[in-house]
Amino acid sequence: MNVEELRTAISQETGPDLFSLCGQVASAWHDPKVSLTDSLDLIVRLVAFKERFEKRLPGTGEMINEIARQAGLYPYVSDDERWTNRLVCEAMRLPSMPSVILHLEQMKVFALLFEGRSVILSAPTSFGKSLLVDALILSKRPDNVVIVVPTLALLDEYRKRLRRQFPEYNVITQDYQEAGHNRNIFVGTQERISSRDISQRVDLFVIDEFYKLDLQRGDDRAISLNSVMARFARTAEQTYLLGPSIDGVSQNEHFPKDMRFYKTSFSPVAADIIDYSDQGPDPDLLAEVLREANGEPTLIYVRSPSAAARLAFELMDRLPDLADERLLEFGSWLGDEFHPEWVLARSVQFGLGIHHGRVPRSVGQFLIHLFNNGRLPYLICTSTLIEGVNTVAKNVCIYDKHISTSKLDRFTFDNIKGRAGRMFQHFIGRIFLFHVPPEDGEFTVEIPLFDGFEHASDELVVHVPADSLGTNARRRRENVLASSVLPAQLLERWSRFGIDGLNIVRDQVEMAIAGGRDTFLWSGYGYFEEIEAAFDLAWAELKFEKHGIRSARQAAYFATVLRSSVTLRAFFNRLVKGEGLSAQASIDQCFNFLRGAEYTFPEVLRCLQEIVDTIAADRADYTYFAQSLQNWFLPGSLRTLDEFGVPVPLIKRYADFLPHESPDEALEVFTSLRLTREAPAMSSVEAEIIASLQEIEPNAQLDH
Repeated sequence: MNVEELRTAISQETGPDLFSLCGQVASAWHDPKVSLTDSLDLIVRLVAFKERFEKRLPGTGEMINEIARQAGLYPYVSDDERWTNRLVCEAMRLPSMPSVILHLEQMKVFALLFEGRSVILSAPTSFGKSLLVDALILSKRPDNVVIVVPTLALLDEYRKRLRRQFPEYNVITQDYQEAGHNRNIFVGTQERISSRDISQRVDLFVIDEFYKLDLQRGDDRAISLNSVMARFARTAEQTYLLGPSIDGVSQNEHFPKDMRFYKTSFSPVAADIIDYSDQGPDPDLLAEVLREANGEPTLIYVRSPSAAARLAFELMDRLPDLADERLLEFGSWLGDEFHPEWVLARSVQFGLGIHHGRVPRSVGQFLIHLFNNGRLPYLICTSTLIEGVNTVAKNVCIYDKHISTSKLDRFTFDNIKGRAGRMFQHFIGRIFLFHVPPEDGEFTVEIPLFDGFEHASDELVVHVPADSLGTNARRRRENVLASSVLPAQLLERWSRFGIDGLNIVRDQVEMAIAGGRDTFLWSGYGYFEEIEAAFDLAWAELKFEKHGIRSARQAAYFATVLRSSVTLRAFFNRLVKGEGLSAQASIDQCFNFLRGAEYTFPEVLRCLQEIVDTIAADRADYTYFAQSLQNWFLPGSLRTLDEFGVPVPLIKRYADFLPHESPDEALEVFTSLRLTREAPAMSSVEAEIIASLQEIEPNAQLDH
């Protein structure tokens, strides 16, 4: 039988007798004409059916274990008592992680890392790439580690895992957290790592999802990521870059350190592909798929937050209410605390969650908690959940063929596919296609550091350390700095906003002051007109994410509404218009603004502050307002608790009972329920959210 016939025979338990079936799968493993991907897929399918086959034909389980052992799938034979399998499992068990058995390819990569080699790893989503980060730290005990992640959702996952795994380390994810004298693990997005002063010698430098270094992908955040890469890869003792299914990286012509590129297609999970592309994206068909899944954890990929809202409304008309009292209470709580027209407040009643970058961090974390614990069967998501976040999804529905406004390429498509299935829980995932998949093609990551940034933009050349540049790039950098009247340090720090734009804003500030138009010169909290004037300097000239806000005037208006609103519900009530689907645009705009207020808008104000200071020093000070906006006008640093999983409505309600300048201590107050008797009582939903923060999730063999 060919590979497809063997897959069918295993899943339907048809065809030859089980002994012959196992023999043919074993032969496929040794057949050079059968790809590694196909042969492993067949073996994993045997493992999935091992118990059923053993019942039909005693002894089959041992045969399947033997085949799995030969293929290097050692974690799957750990229950075998025969001395040969016990011996090999012990050999693949790390002394520093006795509960974990590595598979063959993991051990090969770990051996390179343990030797001190710098490695660029390309492996499938289910390989267990991040597990090797933990294994390396536990085995070599580096003093200082820097880990860069692409999203705050993935940052939260790392933070929880590392704090649980390494209590002896200072796990630092926030600016207010101080590094210790001994062991530190700095974890953050490229923007957070870039802005932090890390003076300690770095022993291990890690980038998760390193393909985002490639400038050709059109990611505006690539400037910050490449700056971090240039800063730490040169000085760190060891570098580990990890990413999914990449065919190659650009040749290293400039960087002085050797970095070994290691590519493997080894995957410990299998997947069935169900192709509905000839029927297109059809909500009736998708609802049928979800009903057939019968509660199996299912991710539904869409292109954008607005697409997620539209699909949720379409599915709510087609799916039955789950009649789950706790989900009903959660939905009511979301409506009461944010806005009753928010689609998520209704959709959870149908077992349908929504996860994207604009959903509040705490709410997103609780949705993943419900999903991973079997309480919420369906989760509509965008790429923010696809990029590295660990879930228990058995099924993935690829409902859209775009990511934002661009078509999915084969690489991103394969990354989404890889979220189906999970080791030891769902050996065989299912992928439902609603569009024709992208054509096959090689994907090579161009790493600008490897050619000395010779082909990078002026903004990037100015932003990265000068000693990482090639001859031509260094000359360009010198010319850019020499041609501007702005200080070199200012251009280096803020070049991501555009070199030309920074110079134009500087000239506009000078002319405005000379002409007496100086409304932007203010300090403290700022009035509406003053805030508008400051944002107006930057809005048209600087390159930054506007987060759905159309003008400087609207940004100032949203900021003043947020400042004057006692609750988030009051903030939404003043800005949301319409009902049902028509209300989602303004609700989404509110969430989008809040996301911009966390980082982008305060950073723009800090940049403006430095420009204004070059002309009118001490006449303006946006520092207090920028910091307050970043904290959503909550006391001290309490907004950070939202990233830790505490919803902002709870933070506001209990602010008087919490230490304002220490979110870590405030979190302990919440999780230990040490609130005073005078504090308002929590609802059952709120108590469950807080309880979920203390949950110790099972340490899976392979996280992702």
